[in-house]
Amino acid sequence: MTSLEGLPRPLEITAEWLTEKLRLNGFLENGAVASVQVAPHSNAHYRETWFLTVTYASGSQTLAPERMVYKRNDKGEGAGIREVMFYRNLMPQMKHPPVPVCIDADVVGQNGYVLLADMSDTHEQGHPALMTPQMLGRSMDALSAIQGFWWDHLQIYSETFLGLMHGFSEVALMPNIEAVRSQCEALSNVGLPAFLAREGDAFSKAWRAICEQVIFKWPDLFATRIEDSRALTLIHGDFTPGNQLIPFNEKNPLLIFDWEVCTRGIGAYDLAYFFQKAIPIDEVGGQIERDMISRYHNGLLQAGVTHYSLSDCFEDYRLAIIASLFYPIEKKLLLSLAQGIQMFETWHCAELLSGSAV
Repeated sequence: MTSLEGLPRPLEITAEWLTEKLRLNGFLENGAVASVQVAPHSNAHYRETWFLTVTYASGSQTLAPERMVYKRNDKGEGAGIREVMFYRNLMPQMKHPPVPVCIDADVVGQNGYVLLADMSDTHEQGHPALMTPQMLGRSMDALSAIQGFWWDHLQIYSETFLGLMHGFSEVALMPNIEAVRSQCEALSNVGLPAFLAREGDAFSKAWRAICEQVIFKWPDLFATRIEDSRALTLIHGDFTPGNQLIPFNEKNPLLIFDWEVCTRGIGAYDLAYFFQKAIPIDEVGGQIERDMISRYHNGLLQAGVTHYSLSDCFEDYRLAIIASLFYPIEKKLLLSLAQGIQMFETWHCAELLSGSAV
């Protein structure tokens, strides 16, 4: 049997190739794949993702499902490697991790692919309307289970999980202070002025002052937080409702997917990024927000995290709110920036900036 060379294109996936992969990974005891049908994801946002419908030869004994999800990452920026390492090296060390079952994952150069079980019979893709308080709690349980397991773990200090693609993620997450300073300088000299010029009067003087202060003060604030490399963990990096699979009933766990930009960093960043999209920024939402942070922290303790108090968690959350402003600044997203600044003001984050070194 001949394997495909390089990073398989979706329409190149054959019954022979899939049979080989299933056997190699212990999903096919005997028999073979008879046919494979490939269809693109209906959502253009997931243009790198395809669905496979698999038919097995009569008498085959397999643990693999009849429907799978194939994700091909060929951007050449290391994101493909990161997601492969996540599924292939990290998740097998956890007992029942809250992620889709990985059937195969491999790296070719700077690119990679993952082949996952299709969970559409038991789950639906998340969106803000599904994030009820109950589901938010389950989301916190899933995230804290993963982050708690990898809290201060030596394996996430490998080169694979240090550094990201160029852009806001390096400022918000990457534990390399020189890269953070470089990105902040670029935002100050180019990114923010371009944003201001485009929006004109829609960008208030107060917002401009906050953005300028955040960009100027963040490197020193961030350097102080990460200087002893303590209380850092594996960050999803794009933790949104859409990157979660919501179960149809309570028997099945909530699952988190799309780990291509996971990295080492401050765990609460995922919370701030998520809550901007999942919780109303009002009095009721504020109480839910605090309840969910407490639940997340409790999940960390249950996972074995020590020497990290609830007040430490709230302080990291305030830092994360500051960090979450870099994405809308860089991408010039006025509505997202407005939401972020509202959170910034609600949580009195300016106090942290005023206390940092200049």
